[in-house]
Amino acid sequence: MSLAVLLLLQVATAEPRSGHDVIARMHDRWQGKWFRTLTFVQRTTFPDRPAETWHETIHNPGRLRIDFGPVDSMNTAIIRNDSVYQFKRGKPSGPHPYPNTLGVVLSDVYAQPVATTVKQLEAAGFNLAKVREDTLRGQRVWVIGAAARDSTSPQLWIDREQLLLLRLHEAGPAGAVMVGDVLRRAPGRIPVETEMRFRENGKEVQREEYTQLTFDPKLDPWVFDAGEWKRPSWIPTDATE
Repeated sequence: MSLAVLLLLQVATAEPRSGHDVIARMHDRWQGKWFRTLTFVQRTTFPDRPAETWHETIHNPGRLRIDFGPVDSMNTAIIRNDSVYQFKRGKPSGPHPYPNTLGVVLSDVYAQPVATTVKQLEAAGFNLAKVREDTLRGQRVWVIGAAARDSTSPQLWIDREQLLLLRLHEAGPAGAVMVGDVLRRAPGRIPVETEMRFRENGKEVQREEYTQLTFDPKLDPWVFDAGEWKRPSWIPTDATE
């Protein structure tokens, strides 16, 4: 083994000095191996109202479309970079600021420059100078953005082995602390999340299960346009939820 390879291995296995180092390792681990486009069906359950079915379309990085069930209601959110455009009964509105930090760390990080991800996270209030070791559900993690026993600061819990997000803390409305947990991931070459739980100030407010995942499908060229509502062609015409 050459000296250059040994040095690269030492850098990859050394303790990170900052959150920036962890973000760089996440990027390098999955760059070119993650999906570019993805479609899936999301079953969204709540503690206090009926469940809903959402159809979601992603183009990585920075673009997400959610068609809220029933699809024929034409209620849709289109997220492009840091803004959201909405359709209500097919009528467009927006844009409004929407950083979508969760999407940045779940998938954008693997498809965009490290410097872009770092800038987005710092703008969202994550202190990338802070990084420490911990465990979560038996897994060794790096925690970015918060010291031990700090449960309120924006922070990311990253699986040390797979370099994937396990938990995110961020600020919610009216000063609430929102926590998102990745509970399950898909087997296979692209281990995307298939179940997530969201809590507000410790109380579960939403759970999501993802099925019918299709990796790297060809998308309608207009699917992220916000001027006119159209039904994405991948959603079956008999999908009424």
